[in-house]
Amino acid sequence: MAEEIAWMESGQEPDKRSNLVRPSGSLDCPIAHHLNQPSCSTSFKIADEVVDPSNGRIAMVMGNGANDGQTLIFDHMSRRSENSEGMDEHPQEVVRAHEEFSTRTTASSTAKVELLYGLEGQFDPTCYRGKKRRSKIPSASELGLQKAEKERLARQLR
Repeated sequence: MAEEIAWMESGQEPDKRSNLVRPSGSLDCPIAHHLNQPSCSTSFKIADEVVDPSNGRIAMVMGNGANDGQTLIFDHMSRRSENSEGMDEHPQEVVRAHEEFSTRTTASSTAKVELLYGLEGQFDPTCYRGKKRRSKIPSASELGLQKAEKERLARQLR
C-alpha cells in the first residue's frame, strides 16, 4: 500500500513488466539474507515472493545456507524489474517506501545473523540508517552513538 501511494505522489507509474515480491520465510528465522535487487530472470510468469529457484542469483543464495524454515530472505527493493536498477531509476518517493519496508523487515526479524548482498545493503539490526555498507562495521564513535545506545548495541550483538 505504501508503494502504491508513493507512485501516486511521484506522478509516475511502475514499469508494467515489474512486479512486487514478498519476503520468503518467517520473521522468526535465525538467519536473514538481505538482497540488493537481484536480477529478474525467472521461469515463472509472475514470481510473488523473493525465493525463486529459477533465478540464478537467488538459487546461489539458497545454495549458500538458506534453509527452508530456518532463513528469511528479503530484497531491499521489493519490486523486481528486468534491469535491477530500481534504486537508480525509481522516483525517490518509491525508493523511500521500499527502504522503510526493508528497515521494518529487519527491525521485526528475530534473526541473530543478517547477511547482506550488494552495494546498497545496510547493516541494520541496530539501525545504522542511511549509512552505505562499508568494508568493516563502523565503530560506535564513528556513528556518534550515545552511551545508552552503545550499551543497547552491545546487548544485541551478544
